[in-house]
Amino acid sequence: MKKHNSKASIQAVLYFLILLLLISLLGISAYAGYIVYNDIYGKPQNLSVILPPDSNDSNEYYGDVKQFNKNMKFNHNLILVKFFDCTLDEEARMGKAFEIITNETGIITFKKTNENPDIEILCSEASKQTDNQDSEYFIAGEGGAKEIIQTYKYNVIVLGSVLLYNSQDKGLKCTNPTIELHELIHVFGFDHSPNPKSLMYPYLSSCDQKLDSSIVSELKRLYSQPNLPDLYFDSFSQPIKKGRYIDLNFSIKNLGTIDAENATFSILENNQVIETHTLGTIRFGAGILMNMENIRLKSSNPEKISIIIDYENKLKELDKNNNIAEITF
Repeated sequence: MKKHNSKASIQAVLYFLILLLLISLLGISAYAGYIVYNDIYGKPQNLSVILPPDSNDSNEYYGDVKQFNKNMKFNHNLILVKFFDCTLDEEARMGKAFEIITNETGIITFKKTNENPDIEILCSEASKQTDNQDSEYFIAGEGGAKEIIQTYKYNVIVLGSVLLYNSQDKGLKCTNPTIELHELIHVFGFDHSPNPKSLMYPYLSSCDQKLDSSIVSELKRLYSQPNLPDLYFDSFSQPIKKGRYIDLNFSIKNLGTIDAENATFSILENNQVIETHTLGTIRFGAGILMNMENIRLKSSNPEKISIIIDYENKLKELDKNNNIAEITF
């Protein structure tokens, strides 16, 4: 009888231990399920983004002779020029106009080329026709910026043209390259002046018309500025956090004057990098759209998430203060 009771006691203990094990397993499973839910299936949460303030200092010019668009400039100081159907005399007169700009500014120079020019000098009706442009091609007079890329901070001149055919057949014939210089200044983006004494007056009324000192000052300002890329967050949609994962949708644009090569951005959680992405080359005036889903965070409740352009500071830019976007909770 005692043996039977002893055997029953052992079985009861075993049943109890099995029950405890099952309860433990159920608890572990429930906890694991909770972890998985929070890790993957967390309730979507809309977050906010803090972008750097607009630090764009356009320096738009309001002098005596305005530019057609703000901050118009070539993105280099050595300007390549190609002549089409020009006589030696026409090339010489245009060369004097180049010398005046070089001497007055001290930082802009010109060089003759046979390919890929910055400025085309057209000296005949035939060269105008082969240019394949319509009558609205010129901004003003017989010269102007032909191709411009807008980057928000600048209007980068890619190609300009000057028409010199029949330029001296009518009206005054000046020893100085007045007409040539007038049209060249149009290429650099400057409009006409209401002042009859200005070289940029719409009509050649006197060979004594002078190049405005304000134009020279503006050229010095524009061409003394460094030509660099400038990446910034052009747009940033509201981030969505789902447990331990986050979705991001934003665009990065280059508002500088030259291409941004080997561009990158990094995602940081609590000041630690969790991902870095290569963007390659972003052309000036162009941008790239990023649509990123299910970026895994280290914590389901981070204190701070940052997206930083060029986190390793390998890219020299016009402005580094517009490279950070902060996500708040």
